[in-house]
Amino acid sequence: MGIIGTFALLHPTETIPVSLRARAALAAFALGLSGMAGVLTHPPIASAATSSSGYLMVDQAGHVYPFGSAPFCGHSDMVFSNKATDVEITPNNKGYWILIDGGFVDFEDCGMSADDFLAYEHNNIVSLATGEKAVSLSALPDGTGYWVFTNRGRAIPFGNAQFYGDMASTPLNGAILGSVATSTGKGYWMVGSDGGIFSFGNAKFYGSMGGKVLNKPVMSMAPDPDGVGYWLVASDGGIFAFDALFKGSMGGTPLNKPVSGMVPGANGYMMVGEDGGIFSFGDVAFLGSLGATPPSSPIRAVSLWTDDDVILGGAGTPPPPPPPPKPAAVWEWTTVDLDSNDPNHDVYGDSATSQTTPFTVSGRNQEVYTSCTDNGTYSYGCHFTLRNYATGAWEDGWSVDATATTEVRQRHVVVEPGTYYIEGSEYGDATIWVVGLEDERCTANCS
Repeated sequence: MGIIGTFALLHPTETIPVSLRARAALAAFALGLSGMAGVLTHPPIASAATSSSGYLMVDQAGHVYPFGSAPFCGHSDMVFSNKATDVEITPNNKGYWILIDGGFVDFEDCGMSADDFLAYEHNNIVSLATGEKAVSLSALPDGTGYWVFTNRGRAIPFGNAQFYGDMASTPLNGAILGSVATSTGKGYWMVGSDGGIFSFGNAKFYGSMGGKVLNKPVMSMAPDPDGVGYWLVASDGGIFAFDALFKGSMGGTPLNKPVSGMVPGANGYMMVGEDGGIFSFGDVAFLGSLGATPPSSPIRAVSLWTDDDVILGGAGTPPPPPPPPKPAAVWEWTTVDLDSNDPNHDVYGDSATSQTTPFTVSGRNQEVYTSCTDNGTYSYGCHFTLRNYATGAWEDGWSVDATATTEVRQRHVVVEPGTYYIEGSEYGDATIWVVGLEDERCTANCS
């Protein structure tokens, strides 16, 4: 089921001249375990291009082909009877993830720093239903998480990636073939083979080919790096642009093999064919292809490498300077009003049991000052009880000896801020008790 919106169909019939340069021949495959895809005996020879950019492809057997400055960290050895469907270079350009359709993410490290390696999300097993395939992977800008998307429209987050919704419970006209996260990692798009676009989180919908008659199925999509719009690519190389500038296409040009993937550049996009042919448009540099020496297994995806860590937001980007330290909080002792009729806000009693008015404390510490005098008459002393005002529950209790000439003070801390009252009792007809309270409160720089 495709979401239909305003669209611009750009599928020209003229040939777009694209230079295809042959790449050095690859070493023969050495067969491994029975049923396991062949493994290259050594890394493929890199392109002689000296550009600071690069890209790498992955074929269905899990073999990786780097060009330009893109890293080579090894092929996937987790394919077995399944197929590799996607590859994504890490934000620090020191590794990549390979997605296997049977439900495995294979992380390849090219010697990244220990901090990045510990922060990045690595291998994961994806739980799939019968007949369900993992088709696409998109990573957070800092590499600490990613999403795996399936042909049934499920979005499965790992690490710090958040779930923003999916199409798992919605019937689809075409299987999901590609998915891309937004530049902030706060959302993602899914694209179906019928050209339907499904937006989640902060990914905006700009239109789709859902419900339109297509010459060939849509294979992938690429968001415009300016933050508005995106492109869709069909298997015949036709481009459908939505609020994004058309940079060219292979529509109407005979292709040796269908287009299988697409990635955006800073001001353009790149397609890859199943034979490893590269078609670059706009400012995306062509650094070689496999078009003249196609691999025995079809190419399924391409991932673009760039020097610009600021744009990628990789874990290798230097952190911003720390904010200036906040000024220290100022704490002062404040006398709590226990008796508004007393200028010192103290409460005293000279017979039986009586209590203070309710008081509220909110600081980090409280001090309760008590005294007990017998005026020269024999007395056992005074007793004080701290109670919760709302429930009357006992919170604390203490006794003070009576003396003829010396005031006795004792400190008690109220653990939790709240509203309380204090009961005072005297043991002796001439005994006088007094209670006062101070609360240590923040008076400046409190937040």
